[in-house]
Amino acid sequence: PPRSTLFPYTTLFRSIKTLCDIFKAEIVDITPELYILQFVNTSFEVDRFLKAVSEQAEVIETVRSGVCGIFRGEHSLHS
Repeated sequence: PPRSTLFPYTTLFRSIKTLCDIFKAEIVDITPELYILQFVNTSFEVDRFLKAVSEQAEVIETVRSGVCGIFRGEHSLHS
């Protein structure tokens, strides 16, 4: 697509921003040609989000980390 197609405040940007607002996802980075989005939820909800986004734009890459956790405060895995 032309460089201006994905730039902020275009129709596509508003569509992606609306989806992020609905799903409580974040726009992490924007370039003239790409958006990087972050969405943390269950696998089912991630699939729903990806389906909704892919109806608006081409999804080039996805990364899933699976379940992970970390202790907070003074606790650690070694105490």
